[in-house]
Amino acid sequence: MLDLLPILALGLGLGLAWLICTTMHSLARPMRRTAGWAVARSRPSDPSELSPARRFETIEFKYNAVESGPVWLIDGDDPAGPVVIFSHGWGESRIDVLQRIGVVAPFCSRIIAWDLPGHGESPRGSSPLGTSEWMQLADLVELAQGEDLDALEREAEAMEASSEDEADWDAFFDAPPKPGAPRVVLWGYSLGAGVSIDLAANRSRRVAAIIAESPYRLAATPARNMLTLKRLPWRINLGPAMFLLGLSRGRGPRWTGFDRASLARDVECPLLVVHGEEDEICPIGDGSEIAECAGIGSDPDATARPRGGAFVPLPAAGHFDLWTDPSCAAAREIATEAIRGLIRGISGRGPDPDPTAASRDQ
Repeated sequence: MLDLLPILALGLGLGLAWLICTTMHSLARPMRRTAGWAVARSRPSDPSELSPARRFETIEFKYNAVESGPVWLIDGDDPAGPVVIFSHGWGESRIDVLQRIGVVAPFCSRIIAWDLPGHGESPRGSSPLGTSEWMQLADLVELAQGEDLDALEREAEAMEASSEDEADWDAFFDAPPKPGAPRVVLWGYSLGAGVSIDLAANRSRRVAAIIAESPYRLAATPARNMLTLKRLPWRINLGPAMFLLGLSRGRGPRWTGFDRASLARDVECPLLVVHGEEDEICPIGDGSEIAECAGIGSDPDATARPRGGAFVPLPAAGHFDLWTDPSCAAAREIATEAIRGLIRGISGRGPDPDPTAASRDQ
């Protein structure tokens, strides 16, 4: 009997290792939601298939020095309005902008939709899981504001060769847009909401406002809830999987610097959080805390700044069904009015109404 114990222990260890590796793979490499996925489900696969159809063009966007992927530039109805850049959630793609276009199209000049790394038709590879996607999003913002990305890259290389100090790098990376450049609003959903907050915390002068739909604070939270929803184990495997994923993505075992509420402290533009009260993946408390922290500053010795966050709870709405479920019509109306109010304020089409008023009036 005692001779079997080492064999059983080895088998248990191998089984646990396999479970941890499987968990890591499922989180880092979600199913790719492509045009074929939409066609198989009789859903629109691009803006031309909407009713009414919307004009757009597809460009090849460089994710890194050698790889690129498609990005949609979708026409809005107001040439003087801001540009809205939509960043989707985990396991989704730019296709998910299609169910949201009607909310902002009347008030913006253009909608940009992209596939986050590891998703959709982006270059092959795993997802950074919210740790570094903000750098690609920063390139999209600069592209939307008419910057020459190749010229900026050459300028950065020249600065690196001349060993400029940190202040010069900060001024270079967070330079304000050129005069006359369109204002940019970031709309992020779930994973994309955190990426948008991360960018605004690092490039405050480039972003006019953020719409954070169903955000979460910590990386492990949606992972745990997604595994629970799928009736998959998580108690013994998720902790080690997140430990290793954090190390592999340069954030360390504790995912240092990831907390979206902490990042929101350094967001200097308006931040609107819309969050379903019955969200089963990202707790509504996370959204509330992110909005509460927005704009207050991370330096305890600095002069206090006015909060820039607004929080709009959406009754009877979950994580996945806000824009598609007929039973969420009331929540959809609240979210639409809050988002449009923010966009109208950015566009200068009149005072920005209190985005929480719609929810209070229900």
